[in-house]
Amino acid sequence: MSTHDNLVYLNQHLDADQARLRMLRMYYAGEQPLAFLSPGDAEKLNGRIRQLAVNVPRLMVRAVADRLAVTGFTSGADAVPSPSLWEVWRRSRMHRRGPQAITEALISGRSYVLVWTGPSGRPVISVESPCSVLARHDPASGEVVAAAKRWTNDEGTQAWATVFEPDKITRYSAKGNSFLGGSVPVSDWSVLETIDNPLGVVPVVPLVHGSRIEDVHGVSVFADLMGLTDALTKTVTDALVASEAYARPRRWATGLQLATEADGAVSEMFDPDADLMLAEEREAKFGQFDASDLAGYAALTGVLTGQISAVSALPPHMVGGTTSTPPSAESLQVALDGLSGRVRAAQASFGDSFGRAMAIADTLQLGGDVEDRLIETQWAALEARSLAASADAAAKLITVGVDPMAVVDKALGWAGTAVTREGNTDGN
Repeated sequence: MSTHDNLVYLNQHLDADQARLRMLRMYYAGEQPLAFLSPGDAEKLNGRIRQLAVNVPRLMVRAVADRLAVTGFTSGADAVPSPSLWEVWRRSRMHRRGPQAITEALISGRSYVLVWTGPSGRPVISVESPCSVLARHDPASGEVVAAAKRWTNDEGTQAWATVFEPDKITRYSAKGNSFLGGSVPVSDWSVLETIDNPLGVVPVVPLVHGSRIEDVHGVSVFADLMGLTDALTKTVTDALVASEAYARPRRWATGLQLATEADGAVSEMFDPDADLMLAEEREAKFGQFDASDLAGYAALTGVLTGQISAVSALPPHMVGGTTSTPPSAESLQVALDGLSGRVRAAQASFGDSFGRAMAIADTLQLGGDVEDRLIETQWAALEARSLAASADAAAKLITVGVDPMAVVDKALGWAGTAVTREGNTDGN
């Protein structure tokens, strides 16, 4: 396929995916429209009802993303910590942008990391949005064979695109469709320049969240929770409306002569918020209706939060399903087993992508072949342990002869590249 054909193909598929990406962003922001509301009721309300967005999608994303912290990289078959790769990572400000790439991948199902040479001649890593970047995969091997990035100016009058291929990188420009809100055109692209790609691979690396072979473009981490989130939001909104309209006891009065205004309108006789109501007629009687019982809403909310916990693997205490405190650290760890499994799966997927990106960066600064580099991503420990407990475990491991640097990296969860050690390995 020619470079221009790759551009047209990727550009069209980016357009086709925009609606899905917008919907996922609305759910993450808690701005999705209120579901399970009939069109007739929606028309009668005329937008007067405000929903209380129970933002389960953001909770799901943060629960996984907050447990994914890159601490370093190792290279070679011996998994030796690499300070030079960590320097490239830090210099590209990936300690801040890396979590953004992970968060975006969890929301949209994918994000991208672009590695190329900066003005200084050193490799630079940037995080790219799935709204503007898309990779094309070989259906046989699954490898990335092309990628495109597109953008427009603020006015939407000019558009640019870059196509990345294993042997070259081509930049295009076109007139933007400003009358369509600045959308990117699908044709009439003009070549600005073409430069050689000495890497032999596409320098765009996808971070994909998915569990199936077919999930080459990823699946949002809260895809299974969107319907349950709508149901929970609707239930909570209904409970608030019922609380406002029916939960407060309503009063009634009989045997009163209604006072009218000159125009025949009935005048207000009592303050609705008054604690005391008086009438001169002997036949007057007062009373109040029973308040509406909201227990049904509480029960339905408990059912929905239980389903959310089961589907998401979030423990009940994280989704509001229980207010009890776990009796011990062991029980809390057991409750987090399902979530930990999700995090480990994300570590395997994202770690492979970050390792690939660092292999490209290392090739750009040292030369050689990308495929010859074996780089693995190191992650912070999942378990929340005190420093004293970690240090005690590390001391015991060193006592039985485990390499101290491995202990620092694994037991303490510190990046080996960030630790300075004086003396030799036996501690002398």
